[in-house]
Amino acid sequence: MLYGIAFTIKMSYKGAHKIEGFFEYVVPPLEGLWWQENTQGLDYARKEDMHFISMIRLPDFVTKEDFAWAVQEAGKKKKQDIYLSDPRRCGVSRLKTVVRHPIRRAE
Repeated sequence: MLYGIAFTIKMSYKGAHKIEGFFEYVVPPLEGLWWQENTQGLDYARKEDMHFISMIRLPDFVTKEDFAWAVQEAGKKKKQDIYLSDPRRCGVSRLKTVVRHPIRRAE
């Protein structure tokens, strides 16, 4: 769904919805953050305690109103949850997801 929203915004200049300050750009890769509360590092034995968030950077010209419009438009077209490719079935040259893990300074 995130890519659907991002590409709806990217292609908006071809439709009726005009975004002020729009310029053509390349949609950045999907990024993800994973963490566990009250855990130093990750404890893979407690996968049920893992939290994550996925995100795609949007240009600064995108307002909350533009984003809400894109969510509605993408929802009409897709009607599905976020789709992630299986990295085991994708060529290395096509892998574009950025995985980030938060690091805290030792106390």
